Amino acid sequence: PVSRPTWCSVPNYRYYRFTPTQVRGFRAEGEDDPLTCDLVQGRPDGCLCVEPEDCKSEYCVPDPDTGVGVCLYPIVQIAEVEFWRNSRKLNTDKVPDDDHDAVRVMNGGDVSQKWGVWELEFYSDTSCNDRITGGTPISSSEMPYGFGHSIDHTAPLGQHETPRTYWQATHEPPLEGFELHGPVRYAFDGDITTNWWPMCRNPCRARTEWLGLNYSAPLAAGVKCVRIIQDKDKDYASFSLIVQGHRRGGDWETFTMFNAATWAYGGVWETLSIPQGVAYLQSTAHARLMDGDVASSAVELVGTPFVF
Repeated sequence: PVSRPTWCSVPNYRYYRFTPTQVRGFRAEGEDDPLTCDLVQGRPDGCLCVEPEDCKSEYCVPDPDTGVGVCLYPIVQIAEVEFWRNSRKLNTDKVPDDDHDAVRVMNGGDVSQKWGVWELEFYSDTSCNDRITGGTPISSSEMPYGFGHSIDHTAPLGQHETPRTYWQATHEPPLEGFELHGPVRYAFDGDITTNWWPMCRNPCRARTEWLGLNYSAPLAAGVKCVRIIQDKDKDYASFSLIVQGHRRGGDWETFTMFNAATWAYGGVWETLSIPQGVAYLQSTAHARLMDGDVASSAVELVGTPFVF
């Protein structure tokens, strides 16, 4: 077999899986090829067989339905896999996260009205079990108080139920001041009926507003998972969220960007596990496919999925 690169065009998803279904093996190439099924031994792929030596590949694989042996080369060897977007190779390395003293979440997309965040939590493990405590709330901006758009997110799945909302109950004095909505501290108070509002509005442009926690010292374990409740109204929630860390003595670095294409967002807890580089979900040996060395490779049976 001759090695050659193969290009595949795919959508932009978080995980990718490709499964080799067939290899070239030892197939007859035309009528003049000396490899034929008439040979006593060393037959090409696709020929009937009884013993391994009947086949050039030395693999006589029984058909799962009939039990009849067929010469078939069942092994695939892959040296490198690369991911590209917009004609540029993606960096599949993990962003070092052991020297960041602050973490924030930024709106990755436009929010048509005003971005509202009701609760935000950071965790040191990818399953969002070990919550990171402490830190001082920080934000790009904050309103001193709310403006009446205050939906109770204890409603099931964030569904709007009139009796469970905190709208202005009356237009007669004394009016409600909505003091529990606006300042960034309300996104970290553990109360899902209070929230943060930035100063932007109509719209909040992408990558202009953010909120997070300043820990003043590097987080040794880093941040590996985020939980967030955004406003239930999609006009007040961001489809895209960017997670960044502030490197001590440096600048903000992007860990990853989440697009809510396959999960619900707004009015519900979003659990966002930060990718730890490339995830080799089936086998750590598949890491050889992204080590930049064409002299190393992964060998698998045909039909084995490679997941990244």
